[in-house]
Amino acid sequence: MNNALNERKAGILMHPSSLPGPFGIGTLGQHARDFIDTMAESGQSVWQILPLNSVGENGSPYNSYSSFSGDPRLIDPSDLLKEGLLASVETFFSQKKGSIDHKTVQKNGKQIATEVLSHLDEIVTLREEFLLFQHKERSWLYPHALFTALAAHFGTFQWEKWPAKFSQHDSRTMAQFEKEHDDAIQQAMVLQWLFFHQWNRLKEYANQKNIHLFGDMPIYVSHSSADVWWHQHLYLLDKNGTPIEVAGVPPDYFAKTGQLWGNPLYNWEAHKKEHFSWWITRFKHLFTLYDILRVDHFRGFHACWGIPVESKTAETGHWISSPGEELFSTLLDALGSVPIVAEDLGNITPEVLALRDKFNFPGMSVLQFAFSGESENAFLPHNYTNHTVCYSGTHDNDTTRGWYETIPDHERNFFNYYTEMHWGEDASWKMIRLAMMSVARLAIIPMQDILNLGSEFRLNLPGTVSQQNWSWRMYDGEWHKEQIDKLGALTKTTNRIDKR
Repeated sequence: MNNALNERKAGILMHPSSLPGPFGIGTLGQHARDFIDTMAESGQSVWQILPLNSVGENGSPYNSYSSFSGDPRLIDPSDLLKEGLLASVETFFSQKKGSIDHKTVQKNGKQIATEVLSHLDEIVTLREEFLLFQHKERSWLYPHALFTALAAHFGTFQWEKWPAKFSQHDSRTMAQFEKEHDDAIQQAMVLQWLFFHQWNRLKEYANQKNIHLFGDMPIYVSHSSADVWWHQHLYLLDKNGTPIEVAGVPPDYFAKTGQLWGNPLYNWEAHKKEHFSWWITRFKHLFTLYDILRVDHFRGFHACWGIPVESKTAETGHWISSPGEELFSTLLDALGSVPIVAEDLGNITPEVLALRDKFNFPGMSVLQFAFSGESENAFLPHNYTNHTVCYSGTHDNDTTRGWYETIPDHERNFFNYYTEMHWGEDASWKMIRLAMMSVARLAIIPMQDILNLGSEFRLNLPGTVSQQNWSWRMYDGEWHKEQIDKLGALTKTTNRIDKR
């Protein structure tokens, strides 16, 4: 496909987990294909999603236990039934609508893996595909599967609490464990194969419909992950495997006390010695999954916020330099020109912008940040260049309807004047129109804004742990014809229809 960042286009931000369907979570099956069809009907040509990695119990895609893995919760049982890998799907149904049934979907993976493995020997082509996948992806798949089996065995992903022979992966101990727990390791591997089997088909379907898939790469990985356990020398850890300092961001407009993420910081000297090979492998892997890639917290590639491990908030910390220029120079030498978007929100300095611009990465312009009252505000469309991605809001923002109902009067008045907002009109669609009319080459709208939903349907509230976070789902038929036609007409009027 052509580079979507070089042409004027429009798209939608929604994670596959938010799709409707009967399984307690959105999946990569028919509802995803239907969504792609509706996107194409409404003139959209970019589907932006959140990270696809395996997640923990809270469902955050930014807290994965493997940065190369896929999320098994998104595997569609109905498609497995059609391929003869499941005998029935009713056991995976959930009565919960409008939000993800986290408890149910976390349990489904083992049942799916067990039954699929029992049928694989009967379907030669799929069995061969699984074996080829194991061989091709072994560099990350084996540590992931071993880590998953060990976490189940010890009852925790916190590998530093495992006995030392396991936390330091002693080769003889690992070989014995692998022999005794082969079933669990095979289950972890087959779930990964199923995920990528379905994702690759979905990507092919999207590309055939001229839809680009726009992925997301978190800068950090979870401490309780196969990545850190397997490559401990690449992180700043003490001799017991505990982080020396942890990552986050200082106070900003997202959170008054900052965000304490808790991820270990990178040992950049070790990465340099290995010529950034881990990063090159990671980016290569992601560009097999996506047509465009957003790099989350781009600021951290210039300097990261190091927080004492005992801190309760992110207010106390210090900036630590990162070798972003050397990393991206090495990366682009290895991969060539690749479509990367820099998430350049938050505490951004001229040096961070210079790093972004040196590699010609477009940044992000979020309209909800535009109406503080200053005409020179960089998020106001009249201050844009076309080399940016314009959003009404992101997954970390309130919905635009919720935002409009809760902002201070002076911001609301400025918004009303700027957009010629009149009584009874929807702020969501005024904002969508503003994004579409901007000079930004790519305009991305969260699905909740297209549906004009309120604050209770936002996806995430940064700096909090809540049942509401990462849980929103659409209902069947919620995106109706009037909205589809309205979006399509606006997309055509603002010259964002894919010319192909």
